[in-house]
Order: sequence, then structure tokens, then C-alpha cells
Amino acid sequence: MGQKAYQCEDCGNEVIVDDVDTIPECCGKAMKEIPLDECTKASNPESARSWEVEDACDDGVH
Repeated sequence: MGQKAYQCEDCGNEVIVDDVDTIPECCGKAMKEIPLDECTKASNPESARSWEVEDACDDGVH
């Protein structure tokens, strides 16, 4: 299941919907599809980006 983002051309209202088969309406008209922002952080270790700088872990030894 994917998501799509839509924006009203009249008032600028934006919505993200899970039902990609239905185009939402606003101000009495169908909304215009707009691109979703790309993810910038990985949600799990398998999709982690190797170019992200991370702080060292504190191992508790001083």
C-alpha cells in the first residue's frame, strides 16, 4: 500500500492519503497530486545510509 500527497489549488490545503485509488476533494474540486518528501533517515538497520555521520557510542568506560 502506498501513499500519495495532494494539494488544493484554491486554498493550498495539503493531505496525504493511503487510499491511492481515491482523489480527495477540497473547495468543491479534485485536489492536485504533489510529490511526497523523500525519507531522510533509515527506519531500520538494513536500510541505513552509510554516509550519515553518527556519534560514537558511550561504552561507559572512562
